[in-house]
Amino acid sequence: MTPGVASPFRNDTRVRRRSPRQILPRAAQPILGILQSYRYSVMEIGEPLLPLGDSMAVFHIDGPRGFRTFTQADESVLAVFLPITPTVVLWGARSDYTLNVAGLPSAIAQCSLEHFIAHERSPQFEGLQAQIGETATLLSNAEIEAMLAEALDE
Repeated sequence: MTPGVASPFRNDTRVRRRSPRQILPRAAQPILGILQSYRYSVMEIGEPLLPLGDSMAVFHIDGPRGFRTFTQADESVLAVFLPITPTVVLWGARSDYTLNVAGLPSAIAQCSLEHFIAHERSPQFEGLQAQIGETATLLSNAEIEAMLAEALDE
């Protein structure tokens, strides 16, 4: 709060501070516990430059799709990344996680639903454009096709 500026909510009894566990639905609470146990740090990287995706956080999941913008309760989250600038990322993981900085720009592009913001026009970022949206959806194209084939066979 800014000193000298009165808050319109200061005396409102309807506005209360609540913990994330009180706000988040029960389905999201297991991931919250996992993320709270991680060690976080802000890392400045030189190269490669990071795109800033339209999906803020990127989760590294133990599974075939690797990086995604969301998790499910039964998945093992290895790490979480939040790009802040083209050269700075906030990331958290268990202590045994090894960060692969070289693969991070590609993961961010794949997890972007429609676009990302690039620091500059360069061959690196132009090459990442074709990867936009590859892992941003709930189901992969192969999973959708398998479900459709199964439904049509019934």
